[in-house]
Amino acid sequence: MSDEERRKSKRYEPPNMTYATLRPKAGGAIVGQVKNISKGGLLLEYLENGTSGTETVGRTDIFIAGTDIRLTKIEYRIAHDYEVTPKHYFLSRPIILRRCGLEFTNLDKVAINLLDYIFAQSEISSE
Repeated sequence: MSDEERRKSKRYEPPNMTYATLRPKAGGAIVGQVKNISKGGLLLEYLENGTSGTETVGRTDIFIAGTDIRLTKIEYRIAHDYEVTPKHYFLSRPIILRRCGLEFTNLDKVAINLLDYIFAQSEISSE
């Protein structure tokens, strides 16, 4: 089954400066840039900080920098989390970029309405 067949919701490329903070139940946080988003979930790119892949469920906050748009405490399940190649180096240390796909669980009406607002300002994603 192709990715398109599995997806139930259209994906959108969000406005620039759209970020998400993942808060796994075990603690810690991951902050990254949202690459695409739908009512079913999102794709996030982030720099590895030692916590990737350690917890498969948690809550996320989604926000657009420079605005008052913020969705908070959205429950998620990680669908995939993988390293993007190639690695880059800074001061002889690897900088590892990762991509993480989240599936939203238990969206309420307020979150759905805010997502609709974000979609209205977005472009349909081909990624």
